[in-house]
Amino acid sequence: MATDGYKKYLLKGLKNIKYTAGYLTAAIEEGEDVFLLALRDVVKAQGGVTALARLTKLNREHLYDMLSLKGNLRFRSKLQENELTH
Repeated sequence: MATDGYKKYLLKGLKNIKYTAGYLTAAIEEGEDVFLLALRDVVKAQGGVTALARLTKLNREHLYDMLSLKGNLRFRSKLQENELTH
């Protein structure tokens, strides 16, 4: 399937910091839901939620919740707070 090839290409590209920065910048301009999907791609490309939890010393389950479309209320409030201060 063509999307499988694209996803592999995307995940490979997201291992590059400059590519990742551009990808996330473009995604946030499209809105919160698109940004969260992009952030999930980045996390997957960088080793997954478990690796992120180890790196950030945050609870893995909380990270899963934050990255889910249903459980991202804390992320949403932080994003709105950031928009208000800038």
